[in-house]
Amino acid sequence: MIVSSPEALRLVNEAPEFAQAVSTAVARLALKTTAEEALNSLLDLGPCVYLGDRKCQVYESRPDACRACHVWHDAWYCGREDYDMCTPAELNSLRLGHLHERMVGEFAAKRRPFRGYLLPAVWLMQRRRAEYLAGEDLSVGLDRRWIDADLLEFPTLDELTTEKAGLDVEFANQDNPMGFPRGGRVENRAMLKAFGLRE
Repeated sequence: MIVSSPEALRLVNEAPEFAQAVSTAVARLALKTTAEEALNSLLDLGPCVYLGDRKCQVYESRPDACRACHVWHDAWYCGREDYDMCTPAELNSLRLGHLHERMVGEFAAKRRPFRGYLLPAVWLMQRRRAEYLAGEDLSVGLDRRWIDADLLEFPTLDELTTEKAGLDVEFANQDNPMGFPRGGRVENRAMLKAFGLRE
C-alpha cells in the first residue's frame, strides 16, 4: 500500500500502540540493490502489522489505498502473497486524486511531504514526526537505499503537478488505466481472470 505522509502521520498520531510492531517489521526489512528486490523483501514480511483477528485494527485511520482496495477485497488479504491488489480503475483514480490533494496541501502548510509503502512511511514518521511538522525535508539524513529502492519518494510540487496531469489523461483515455480494468467491465472477482490477474 502506498500512503502519503499525512496518512502516515495520522496512523502515528491515532494508533501509537503499533509503533513497536512497525519498528520490528521494518528492522526485518532487507534493503536490496534493486527496487524489485526491496519490494519482494517488504512483501516477505507477511500480513499487515495492523491486521488482527482477520480485521483491520486501525479501520477508522486506515489510508486511502486500504479504503479503495477493501471495497473490493476482504482485509484478510492484507500483505498476503496471493493478494493481487486489483481494484477498479475509478477507485484508483479517486485514491490517487486524494493522495495528490493531501501532498499538495502539505506543501501549502509549509511541510515537505513524501509518500511510500505503508511500513517504511509510518516508520519514518514515527522517528521524525517533529521534524516533519516543522517543515524539514526528511529525505535529508535518510539512508539513500530507502529512496533508491523506491520504498519512499519525495516528489517536488512541480513533479506532483506533472504526474497528476499525466494520470488524468491516462484515466480519461485508456480502457485499463495503469493496468486496472474499468468498474463497468468487472462484475466480480472471478472476472479479474479475464484481465490476466491472479484470483
